[in-house]
Amino acid sequence: LDQNVLVRNPDIQSPLGVAELMWDESFYFALIEAPHAVHALLDKITSFTVQYVREIQRIAGEHYNPCGFPLIWANGPGTMVADDTMSLVSPEMHAEFSVPYLNRIADEVGPLYYHSCTWRKPYFDNIKEIRNVKAVNWNPGNSDDPAVILPEFSGKAVFALHLCKDMH
Repeated sequence: LDQNVLVRNPDIQSPLGVAELMWDESFYFALIEAPHAVHALLDKITSFTVQYVREIQRIAGEHYNPCGFPLIWANGPGTMVADDTMSLVSPEMHAEFSVPYLNRIADEVGPLYYHSCTWRKPYFDNIKEIRNVKAVNWNPGNSDDPAVILPEFSGKAVFALHLCKDMH
């Protein structure tokens, strides 16, 4: 590759989002009725995600761009993770079933370029618990007013709002 060409990391969904896609229609019941089984699957997905990110970092080398979206400049180690399932579970479930696995990814192959389409105040404490975040991305059309979000997270990461031409 030409020295200026970067290989963007694809849109990696959070372990919770991947588990939801793998499970049948009983997934949200399983969070309550079979949490141990859900945690076992989340652990496997997290391990796979870490291995995948390490391998794409190795293959792409200096051409690696850890952030697939938004199309911001990014270099070095790390990965984008989309935590879109956050708004589909309670803040308590998100804290239990998503944050620990996001932190494991952040600790092992971070920093994170953290995305969730929907940022609402009840989840702010959970988002603040996610470690090693370099940039954050959310959809202003689905989230609390940026005037509420910006003061909560200023000074913690680069803001890269989820905006693109003709998005909505």
